[in-house]
Amino acid sequence: MSKKLTNVGLQMYSSVKEKLDVILFSMLGSRELVEKWWVSPNKAFDMNTPLALMEDKKHEVIDYVLGHALK
Repeated sequence: MSKKLTNVGLQMYSSVKEKLDVILFSMLGSRELVEKWWVSPNKAFDMNTPLALMEDKKHEVIDYVLGHALK
């Protein structure tokens, strides 16, 4: 991550990511695939990784995951 996160920011980041991990696990079926998803370049994010976007554009990752989960 490019910026230092405060304790509150880190807790919020972890909480959101943990919730998204549960949703991703239900879609992908394994913890390994969830971890790969976070660190793999994604066309939807201009070939950035979802993990890289979590600091500044968290809403884009959340919208993407929820949008695909509800299909």
